[in-house]
Amino acid sequence: MFSDLRFAFRTLAKTPTVTAIAVVTLALGIGSATTSFSALNALLFRPLPFIQHQERMLYVNQALPAKGITDTDIAYADFAEWRRQTKTLAAIWLYDNRTVILGGTEEPERVLGAGLSAGAFQAMGVQPIIGRNFRPEEDDPKSAPVALLGYGLWQRQFGGKTSILGRTVKLNGQPTTIIGVMPEGWRYPETSDLWVPLRANEAEAAHGYFQYSGHAMLKEGVTIAQARAEFATIDTALAKAFPATNTGLAINLRPVREEAVQDVAQLTVLLFGAVMFVFLIACANVANLLLARASTRAKEIALRLALGASRARLLRQLLTESLLLGLAGGLGGLLLSLWGGDLLLAAIPIELPFWLRLDFDPAIFAFALGLSLFSSLLFGLIPALQSTRPDLVDVIKEGGRTSSTSARSHRVRNSLVVVEVALALVLLVGAGLMMRSFLTLNAVRPGFNARGVFTFRLGFPPAMGNDKEVFRQFYRDLLPRLATLPGVEQASASSALPGLGFGGFTPIVTEGQPEPANLQETPGALNRSVTPDFSARWKFPACPAACSRRATTTHICASPSSTKSSRADFSRTPIPSANASAKPPVPG
Repeated sequence: MFSDLRFAFRTLAKTPTVTAIAVVTLALGIGSATTSFSALNALLFRPLPFIQHQERMLYVNQALPAKGITDTDIAYADFAEWRRQTKTLAAIWLYDNRTVILGGTEEPERVLGAGLSAGAFQAMGVQPIIGRNFRPEEDDPKSAPVALLGYGLWQRQFGGKTSILGRTVKLNGQPTTIIGVMPEGWRYPETSDLWVPLRANEAEAAHGYFQYSGHAMLKEGVTIAQARAEFATIDTALAKAFPATNTGLAINLRPVREEAVQDVAQLTVLLFGAVMFVFLIACANVANLLLARASTRAKEIALRLALGASRARLLRQLLTESLLLGLAGGLGGLLLSLWGGDLLLAAIPIELPFWLRLDFDPAIFAFALGLSLFSSLLFGLIPALQSTRPDLVDVIKEGGRTSSTSARSHRVRNSLVVVEVALALVLLVGAGLMMRSFLTLNAVRPGFNARGVFTFRLGFPPAMGNDKEVFRQFYRDLLPRLATLPGVEQASASSALPGLGFGGFTPIVTEGQPEPANLQETPGALNRSVTPDFSARWKFPACPAACSRRATTTHICASPSSTKSSRADFSRTPIPSANASAKPPVPG
């Protein structure tokens, strides 16, 4: 075997140009495939970092099937009943995403954080590197404010000093005690750097107030089907106990990875398939190159056969040369994939969840090695078989080459060219269809004009309370001041930007009609709260003047081309929201 390797190395060194072209071609094919696999591996196969027993971890949400709403936030009151009654779950917890202003430091910082039920980190098996986790009593709104820091925030703002434990800082203006620091890289649920106990006040703890997201952990030995059956029974009991808000409500339990990747898994698999086509084209190119190179070695191989070498011995030697090419291409592809991963991350315009990492791991190395070995067989076998079947008499003659061998070689090479063209055509058609879809989507008029519009987000800290009049007055003071800034023509506000998010889902009780018996039977609509002049700048159809005459009443506005408009009274009906925790309050 070692003699085969030495001979193969000397043979490849005699033709450095051909060898270099083959290695570079293979490196590009294997590198692109390995980069694509690293993304697929991170999404579908790599274990989630830090989390213990993740195969038992579930995503939890509620739904209103009769209204076609399959994914809405969770009501805290329902969560409390689930936690009290469940026998199939080891733990269940809620969380919401928050924007926090961290004060009490040399320089205030805007931090992405999360509110979290006590026991969540313990259920996932994640402990602070210093300090402690939240305690159950700290979920009580009356308990002293506490917080956990992310590792990066701890290093950035506090220099990694352990004296941070017990120190008081200000979070959204509220004095808060730091009780611990989480491990480096832990940013649950996605990109959080700070965590506080999730505390629901009286209004937020009511049935029908959907505001939170949730996860759960199955007990060992319990299946997801058993948990779904148990929660169907619990939901039926809740519907009988609270018919106005819980009739028709259902709970969804799904594996946490299935939920996390549902929007991108199919696209990633398609991308991986397309890149594997590129890899096959690279292998066909190298096979053609080796076929052309084999014609210059025809006399050498014929002489060895004539002197008694077996065909199997020559096949082993030629495949050893292909193996060296494949391994060299695999090494180059592995290096390219490291850079390709960085380029892929740089091309993504958003911050990725903490669990989605393209770091090198044994699975990626095994894939690159397997692809190298497979490619060696794929591009080396046909040239090897072709080269070891010469017509000995004619080839040994000086300058001899039989017509049958030439014709056979040409047929094989032409077949490889056909395969390359076919694969390239499939990729080209796919790329063309994607480009046409992109251009078509880009040409669609969204119904508003965003040219020249500058946007930013606002959120009110809990210290401001829940008085809507305070929020309205804030905007009454803010918008005129913004409008006076140089270059600003107009300032307005909305609870969600056009084209981004869906706002809240609001049940509607029409004046003059009897109030429905429960939430399931109540008509509803997606809504956004906007200031009266919001539609003017975005070129929306203007609302009737009646909509802006009173700030204390919410209206459903019809466009000028409509024949009627109506007013709704929501005061007696809780408002479920598709993403209420992230919605900044805006005057109605």
